[in-house]
Amino acid sequence: MTSCKDMPYKERKRQYAALRRAILKKNNPALTAKFSLCSDGDRFGMLKSFLVNEGVGAIEIEERFQTFVKNLRTDKYTTVTIFQLEKIYGTSEEAAAFIEALIKGQAGTPHPQAPGVAKAKMYKVLKEIVEENQTGTSGSCNVRLGGRVNESSAKRLLAKQLGPELAVLDNTAFVDMKTGKIASKTLGSRAVYPMFSILAFLCCM
Repeated sequence: MTSCKDMPYKERKRQYAALRRAILKKNNPALTAKFSLCSDGDRFGMLKSFLVNEGVGAIEIEERFQTFVKNLRTDKYTTVTIFQLEKIYGTSEEAAAFIEALIKGQAGTPHPQAPGVAKAKMYKVLKEIVEENQTGTSGSCNVRLGGRVNESSAKRLLAKQLGPELAVLDNTAFVDMKTGKIASKTLGSRAVYPMFSILAFLCCM
């Protein structure tokens, strides 16, 4: 037999069921993943090996599993768990129905670190479906504000709030008024001023 079509459909279905039971009994996540994700041709190759050797022990995949799975994943698909899908779509009835539709027809690959957790099973989903719902979940805002504080009470409040933080800098560094850079205290005759003194000067303007 060179093709799955060489075996009658009912017999092929029966043997695939037997192979699946044997794989699940083996409790080998890598073997389960290969059976779930491989093409029909590769799956039939596993079936032939299973029938010839009367068991799954001869199906060697451990050392090649990572490369095998990597080659199966195209740019169109990504692998996600139910936990990840629920984080994206929520847990409402509508979301549950949509998630069920996404994974329909897939047995799911047990997670290598949590093979007994149903929601940790990994499924192949179109990458666009996941990415379009993640767009806009994070962002940044960069706004530059300017102005002058004129009220004396506002100046005093500003000095009170910033004083403790600048006092720490006052103990370690100074501002070089010529360059505008933080300079050490050992600058000889160069004109430097403590940070806290500058704050006091600004608040008195």
